[in-house]
Amino acid sequence: MENIVLPQGSLNLTLMREDFNYLDSSGNDNGIDINSNILDVRYQGYQLSDDLQLGLAAKYQLPNLSSDAKNAENSNQYSDVKDGLSFSTILNQNVGNNGFNEYTLQYTTNSIASSLASISGGNPDFSTGMNNYVGNHTNGYAVRFVSQGEKYLFDNNVIIAHAFVASYGKDIYNYDLGKAHTDFKGVRAVVRPGYIWDQFNQTGVELGYFNQTNRVEGKSYDESGYKLTMYHSLKVATSILRSRPEIRFYATYMKALDNEITGFAFDGKDDDQLSFGAQAEIWWF
Repeated sequence: MENIVLPQGSLNLTLMREDFNYLDSSGNDNGIDINSNILDVRYQGYQLSDDLQLGLAAKYQLPNLSSDAKNAENSNQYSDVKDGLSFSTILNQNVGNNGFNEYTLQYTTNSIASSLASISGGNPDFSTGMNNYVGNHTNGYAVRFVSQGEKYLFDNNVIIAHAFVASYGKDIYNYDLGKAHTDFKGVRAVVRPGYIWDQFNQTGVELGYFNQTNRVEGKSYDESGYKLTMYHSLKVATSILRSRPEIRFYATYMKALDNEITGFAFDGKDDDQLSFGAQAEIWWF
């Protein structure tokens, strides 16, 4: 049910089912599947001031196990399947001239908290990015603060978009290390200034950096890196974050500073890479 009109704002209610591969404690897929039920509740549109709006979002995901999955869970070869919670408070700020900032404070538990610690992802998912449920989740939690937005400058000839994420987790299962009872903290930041030639063309740069530390069994693991990108975009509107479709031609230099969490290397051996390419982004409604 969408757009339930309230005296102020609106409410969306969603019930969903999501299925996963149930991996054993060694990470093997033995053909056992699990499913889960999801209640997703989203409220938006509470006007705090002329330029500031409040939203709330909550997701509760509860496993619904078949007899085969229950038998596997009760064996000593599989970890227990735990429910997961995600709760977010969102502030949307209008900064004028079609610019905006969005601030989100998010709290998550169990496997959803584990997803926030993923080096290559970070979406608040119940499973890994490969649609697998794995790991000994011990009722840990993770919180993160997200800021993103964009602003027009110099008579609308320049646009600057940004994203910043600060995260912290306690007693989670870390997918990259394959270890339970992990604590982590991390930051990610991206800034993208672009010159607006016209409604359909932009040229700019993107600067990105991340740093994360995982601590488990008395030892710390660090991972960090940065990227520099030059690009030209073919667009349908001038907004960087809110206009699609978009085709981008780019050159990117990426550098891995530390890789103790994933052991990642470019081409299996290098700590940096220069790449060129074209990228298309399309939204379906």
